[in-house]
Amino acid sequence: MSRTAKGLLLLLPPLLAAAFVMAALAWPERLSQVVGAVSPGCPFHRLTGLSCPGCGGTRAVQALLAGDVWAACRFNFFLIPSVLMLLAEYLREAAAFIRRRPLRPSRTYTRIVQVYAWSAVAWFILRNVFGV
Repeated sequence: MSRTAKGLLLLLPPLLAAAFVMAALAWPERLSQVVGAVSPGCPFHRLTGLSCPGCGGTRAVQALLAGDVWAACRFNFFLIPSVLMLLAEYLREAAAFIRRRPLRPSRTYTRIVQVYAWSAVAWFILRNVFGV
């Protein structure tokens, strides 16, 4: 992929996020309905009956659109750390692109990803075994 194409691709997430935020501010109820309508549901839950770490994410996003952070955390507490991890990864990729250096994981970054992965496993167990 050319550098220009990669640079344009890196502009896509903030532009989509800005459009989503503007739509959420202008039409929160309608956007909540759209989010619910386009959500495919969880295939893992349909097949196994167990809740994956992402189950409840659609309801959590709808609660966030309504401004209810506590309800969003109740629907899926793991949504907030997931968004933060995606944001951190995006910023790492953008910084590497701007500095014109290859993206290499540091020890700290590797540890953070490991903690995140183990947290997902713990969340999966807490939801399905202990009913959290």
